[in-house]
Amino acid sequence: MPITKFDYSYDYFVTYFQNEESDYLKYDNIKNTINSQLIAAFHQLYFSNHKEALQKLIQLSLRKTTGRIINSYLHFFDGLLTAEVELKNRIIVNIQD
Repeated sequence: MPITKFDYSYDYFVTYFQNEESDYLKYDNIKNTINSQLIAAFHQLYFSNHKEALQKLIQLSLRKTTGRIINSYLHFFDGLLTAEVELKNRIIVNIQD
């Protein structure tokens, strides 16, 4: 199976979401492009087990993204990460030697 390389940069998304004059907030075509990249980043980070980076990106995105599709992905991945933590906290394993 070939290796998939993804160059993830948190700062790339910060430039669009932290700047009030960002093109993301002005143009639909830019919004669609960035939202598509976010969805790809969510999947890549989740399946490559970079869950802390995923949570950080979700928190950044929840405050600034617009659109029903991207928000449904945000809430899905946020819920998935929350469920994983809650599940891990409910499982107690006692290993005896």
